[in-house]
Amino acid sequence: MKKYFKYLLIVSVIITLSFLVYMIFSNKHKDKYTSLKKTVSNTFFFLYNDKYDNMDDISDNCKMSLLFDYNGFKSDKVIINEGGKKIDGYSKNNIATSLKKILGKDSSINFSLNNENLYNFMSDTECIYNSKVSDLSYDSTKQILYSDGKEHHNKTIVINWDSEYSNGDIIELKASALMIVENENDYTLYVDKDMNYPIGNYNTLKEAKDAALNNYFKSYKYEFKFYKENDNYIWKKFERNKTSSGIIVD
Repeated sequence: MKKYFKYLLIVSVIITLSFLVYMIFSNKHKDKYTSLKKTVSNTFFFLYNDKYDNMDDISDNCKMSLLFDYNGFKSDKVIINEGGKKIDGYSKNNIATSLKKILGKDSSINFSLNNENLYNFMSDTECIYNSKVSDLSYDSTKQILYSDGKEHHNKTIVINWDSEYSNGDIIELKASALMIVENENDYTLYVDKDMNYPIGNYNTLKEAKDAALNNYFKSYKYEFKFYKENDNYIWKKFERNKTSSGIIVD
């Protein structure tokens, strides 16, 4: 009888340890998925092209949007604004190094002024709709980027992550996504970033988000591929499939 209980105890310990290993492994992948989703969530919907085989081809503004949603992007400088308030700052070197952990070793941001005497990464295009990238300032002398407050934006992206797939050092994610635009008196739900395909108007943001749950089938299908390099998953490829949408696309 003692041998029987000893056997049961050993089996129970093995099962428990196996379960713990499985949970740790599962949570590790879940955390990785969550981190990747968070990083790209305010960027992919606004990308100019429908397909990228090299994500370094996206605009500098979108690269900045990625950085501000990336867990590994930490402040390394401090700026004192005109009111004497301390503000988190990000050095040029920090920006460049952090970006390589998202888009790969060959990625870069142009810190030179353009023909209009502006910085491309601060231009009001594409991924500027990420509130974390609003109101950016860049001290070219100290080479420090900072944001002195957050502006209100009238666009909200709602996402349904359809599937997750991991094969060795490759992660593939698929998603459906819609956009809610805040108008003067109501909210409009759209299929596309250019607002050519409205789904409906709603009195509140909550109503619009609830409506999105029943309309994801109208969304374009978004596909992402990440490849592991060293300890980071690099965003390598992206595709926006319009033909898979539940609407008729011209």
